[in-house]
Amino acid sequence: MIYVDRGQFAEPEIFKTNKVETIRKKIQLFYKSNPEILEQKPVSAIPELKEVQHNIYKDNEVKNALSELFHGKCAYCESRIYQVSSGDISEFRPKNGVVEKGKYNHLYYGWLSFEWQNLYLCCEGCNRAKNNLFPVDGKRAPYLSSLEQTRKLESYLLIDPCFDNPQEHISFNGPRAMALTHRGEETIKILELNRPGLVEMRSQDLAYLEKSIFRLVLRIKAFNKGIMELAEIKEEFDQILTMLKSPNTPYRGCQLAFAKNILFENKVILDFTNEHKIGWDNFFTSSQQEEKKITVKHESKYRTINKIIVKNLKGLKDFEVELNENEEKNWLMILGENATGKSTLLKLIAMNLVGKKGRKKSYSITAESLVDYGKTSGSIRLVFTGEPLYERELIFNSDGSWSGSADKPFPMEVLGYGPVRLPSNIKFSRIQKVRNLFDHFTPLINMNEWLIQCYHEDRELFSGAVRCIRSMAPLQNQKDNDFLLIPVEMHLVFQNLHRTDDEISFDSLSSGYRSIFTLVIDIFHKMGQPDSNLARGIVLLDEIDVHLHPRWKMSIVSQLKELFKHVQFITTTHDPLCLRGLNKGEIMVLERKGDGVQVQFDELPSPEGLRTDQLLTSEFFGLSSTMDKDTEQLFLEYYALLAKRKRSVDENNRVKDIKSQLKGLKYMGTGRREQLMYEVIDEYLANTQHLSVTELKEKSLKQKVFTRITEIWKNSVAGDLDD
Repeated sequence: MIYVDRGQFAEPEIFKTNKVETIRKKIQLFYKSNPEILEQKPVSAIPELKEVQHNIYKDNEVKNALSELFHGKCAYCESRIYQVSSGDISEFRPKNGVVEKGKYNHLYYGWLSFEWQNLYLCCEGCNRAKNNLFPVDGKRAPYLSSLEQTRKLESYLLIDPCFDNPQEHISFNGPRAMALTHRGEETIKILELNRPGLVEMRSQDLAYLEKSIFRLVLRIKAFNKGIMELAEIKEEFDQILTMLKSPNTPYRGCQLAFAKNILFENKVILDFTNEHKIGWDNFFTSSQQEEKKITVKHESKYRTINKIIVKNLKGLKDFEVELNENEEKNWLMILGENATGKSTLLKLIAMNLVGKKGRKKSYSITAESLVDYGKTSGSIRLVFTGEPLYERELIFNSDGSWSGSADKPFPMEVLGYGPVRLPSNIKFSRIQKVRNLFDHFTPLINMNEWLIQCYHEDRELFSGAVRCIRSMAPLQNQKDNDFLLIPVEMHLVFQNLHRTDDEISFDSLSSGYRSIFTLVIDIFHKMGQPDSNLARGIVLLDEIDVHLHPRWKMSIVSQLKELFKHVQFITTTHDPLCLRGLNKGEIMVLERKGDGVQVQFDELPSPEGLRTDQLLTSEFFGLSSTMDKDTEQLFLEYYALLAKRKRSVDENNRVKDIKSQLKGLKYMGTGRREQLMYEVIDEYLANTQHLSVTELKEKSLKQKVFTRITEIWKNSVAGDLDD
């Protein structure tokens, strides 16, 4: 980390637009709301706030200004953004709340959401580590304080590279960051500035610098022997100093500390510079005196599954998939026909994560039932994000035993849910975190009882739970947003602040509403945190679409992603609507192929922008069409006949008969040109309907079809074909 002067860049124009000014006014009004509403409502609930914020983050002027300001490097660790990740725009003071004195305050620092001076360029690693950690000594600034006032009023511990001098707090011992002060120590811990991958990248750059200095020493010795010119030595000095002075140099803070130690300690260099009056030592800001350095150990605070490797699982061909490391894209949706092994795979992941004691409670699956035919054992290996490397392998043996390296439970929360998720009818106190995935009779939380208990015993936890419900509710406008959820005579009631006589009992909601609210509150409760932003862990969810209306199916993924930002979900579905909100690399298809099921992952396209009918007929669901059953059977017969290299007279007559029927149904085109193109396309479909995505990519059939259709089109334009 190194000091960056942001005074050279003016506030981008987008911050002066009417939309941003309007949102700022709404934020001011929000913080002056009814105190009870403030407890139950996050700043992000303000209508249009997320949209305007998204526009700012995508604004080219903002992105270019931040990239220029921080010289294309992370503001904290100084890694090149393009080298480490795609780069994130991050708030120095978090906008979604902070933890203070063991409690979570969701209202800090939402009022600074649209402050240009609070936005920093940040690599994915630092952004994930920092999250909403922002410790202070003493009290925080009052709500709505300006950024300047906030800086003056708070004794914040995280070093601000645009306001503080990082070199007064952080030094380096080789590639490892060392603390000089308590603030330096906290900053290294919060940002994980000694994560192994980062230390390794610093080491590589320091090796180049060390080589340059070593070459300089050799040349000075050569000069002392009279076999090298003084100008050449000075040129070598200039090259090293130019690199150290350049703000574009990655890990410049580390390189300066490293160079200072070597240059001050090397007698050959010291004697030479003193004799020839080369004033390079003034370049270093800190003195030569011995610094008391505090060692700060690295510890990853957050891990998700990065790789899944399965071998010798009955019915499923061996596979390895590598998931997205990006925190915003760490979902995995598993698709496939019935009995392809989706639920089994979810349960196997759970059994790897819960450890030896947890597996003993999972009576529905035995080790020997998982092993593929003719094999003595199989395995599932999970490799996780974070550093140092962490992986778990669970081996299932044909003699019924389990072995491997997954006896201890995963050190973060693991929750599992099957397709039947019924709430408890009694006050259910015992927490069963994955049991419902294996046993459908294991109920979820009795939400009504638990929330009422929280209301009376832990208002902070109650408010955090209500914010979860609010985030999932399909609210249409500001007035819909202004409700309180409170207990009235042992029942939960939604009370509208604008119409005091307007109350809706939670018990009167549809089963769909109650089902999704119960699931969300069950996750929130079992994660054991006062706010969903603090939740960390993995959720395994079978058939996410159960009980949901189509409109909710289209938004459920996006809503859960937004609500549980730091929770990895691995889910299954049969519904194409549930692919809304997913990106490329977040979907896996189990496809029946020959004598087993194979996994499709890397070859799958992005689902973004596809219509429902397109999703159904894409590689995700593999339907040949969305037409009625009789017509589809007619097409299947037609394709089967076309795929034959040799057809009998009766079969050729049947092809003509089917063509006639399909033409009557308007499936064969209306003109000669269209009919020819459909014939070419039908030949392609007939020859590829049983090929996998991988095999299709290996074929040149698509190119042949494209070439033939192009020829037909050219002939048509040239007048060779009649319409």
